[in-house]
Amino acid sequence: MKPSYPGIVSIGYLLAENLPANTTNNALAGIPVVLFLRPTDVPLSGTPECVVEQSNDSNGSAESLTLSFSSALRLPRNKAVALVVKDANNQSWLIGQLERPHLAITSTQQTGTPDGTPAVYVYEVKQTAPICYKPCKMMV
Repeated sequence: MKPSYPGIVSIGYLLAENLPANTTNNALAGIPVVLFLRPTDVPLSGTPECVVEQSNDSNGSAESLTLSFSSALRLPRNKAVALVVKDANNQSWLIGQLERPHLAITSTQQTGTPDGTPAVYVYEVKQTAPICYKPCKMMV
């Protein structure tokens, strides 16, 4: 099953080490994750896309998330990050958590063109967990 989410308006990142513990448990209980840090904005180029597949396995339900976006900003590579996605309904979603496994992020650097198309990093973020797209609230 693939739920439909409204379009992505913005993406920001936080270092995973700064997240509260047990965000998955909160989200599974229907409690939004409360964040006390403002994420660093990721300037977007093009239209981001997020696909969340839900399935049932022998141990319960699981989600597989794939988020694709392009940005001129290079995400930190030496520390685990989590992403905060804001959708067209002004709802914020947390992708990632303090605990392992952290997000699998691959990036491809693309050069710009002489006509003005910017050079960007194309990111693909993947995660498989009981819940990947966790509702969150900013308290800053």
